[in-house]
Order: sequence, then structure tokens, then C-alpha cells
Amino acid sequence: MLALVALGGFLALGILAAAAAGGALFPAFNRVRPGTRAECSSNIRQLQSAMLMYVQDNDERFPPSRVWGTAIRPYARQDRLFECPQRPYLPSGFADSYLFDGLRLKEVRNPAAAPVLFECLLGHWDSADNLAAFALPHEGTGLVAYADGHVQAHSTAPAPDAGLK
Repeated sequence: MLALVALGGFLALGILAAAAAGGALFPAFNRVRPGTRAECSSNIRQLQSAMLMYVQDNDERFPPSRVWGTAIRPYARQDRLFECPQRPYLPSGFADSYLFDGLRLKEVRNPAAAPVLFECLLGHWDSADNLAAFALPHEGTGLVAYADGHVQAHSTAPAPDAGLK
């Protein structure tokens, strides 16, 4: 069992080293495509608008975090909005803050400071997290959509419970 764990760790380390070497050997892989941050900002802003439409239609409650993407999908109307153009290989580039799981909008004390959606490392549909998996795909910044609908770029994750206390 210990040998398997060590081998698995070695394999993971080898994969990470290969990925790092690939970026060093092929600088094009490290380049940010022009316009992707603006497109990504538009996507997350539209997802947050879809989220707020969902809230309005569902007794002023945010969707359950485990199915947030599925819940707002009819409002978003385009699956491409769930993708980060900088990372098109991921099914979804965004996650929901699980602190909003079924929360009523009136329980958010400061919507302008409360992060709802954010760019994440998880990469799967309906990802939810406490911003521990916050991603920085745009030259060291990641985008966050707040409960009031605005989007802001950050170089570090905002406090997950900001605006809720």
C-alpha cells in the first residue's frame, strides 16, 4: 500500500514536472490569448445575471450549490458562458460559493462585497467551493462576480464570507 502511494506521488510529481517543462519548451502554451479576460468577464457577468434571474423566480433564494449551473442554465441559454476562454479544455471555468447554498437574497448584508461566482481550478460542471480553488488564469488575476451583479478581477481570493456577516 505504501509503495502504491509513493508511486502515485511520484507519478503526480512527474506529470507536474512534464507540464512545467511543456510550458518552458513551448512558450505559446503560457501566452494569454488577447481578449480572453474581457470575454471571460462578459461570461461571468452574464452567469451572475442568470443567477439573479433564478433568485427572483425562486422565492428570492439562491440555487443549491451542488446544482447551481444546472439551475441557472435555462436563464443563461448558452453553455459557452460557463467556459473560461483562457481554459477552453475545462467543461466549466467557474464555481459557486457554497455559502450561498439556498440562501435568501435578503440575508446578504452587503451584496457588493459578497462573492457568489468565481473562476476556479475545479473545472467541472456545478463546481462549488469556499474560494479555496480560486484560479488566476488571466496574467495573475481571476474574476469574481458579486451578489449585486458586478464583476471584479483579483490577484488573491476575496474572503468567502465577505458581505454575509
